[in-house]
Amino acid sequence: MNKPLPLLLLLAACAEHLSRPRAGWQSCSAKGSVISCRGKEVARVECGEPEGEVCGTLAVLYAGGERVTLTRRRARRPELQPDGSHLWYSAGDSRTGLWSLYDLQSGVMQEVDPYQILEWHDPDSIPLWRTR
Repeated sequence: MNKPLPLLLLLAACAEHLSRPRAGWQSCSAKGSVISCRGKEVARVECGEPEGEVCGTLAVLYAGGERVTLTRRRARRPELQPDGSHLWYSAGDSRTGLWSLYDLQSGVMQEVDPYQILEWHDPDSIPLWRTR
């Protein structure tokens, strides 16, 4: 049996579609909590009730008006990639130690190991708890 297939199935089972896929996400960048592609704002990340390194709530507001609530509970150390493609956070009360990774273009949320977050992390990642 091909070994990558079971791994792929396991990863697919751990992914959750929170929104629909979006086209036109080329040449994107993030400044603060705003994501722009080809000079046009496509999304904004909202960190509600920030306190220290925590957002009390975390949501994405897409340009078309769709609002995707990522968590209504504490999101610890949420960060956004400089190209606006992904954001991640740790659930403050999680006993598993897994982090949540959200792909803004595909609308897919995954639970990932903290070591995978280290691979995604960029020195220029934007700490969302600091943006207003």
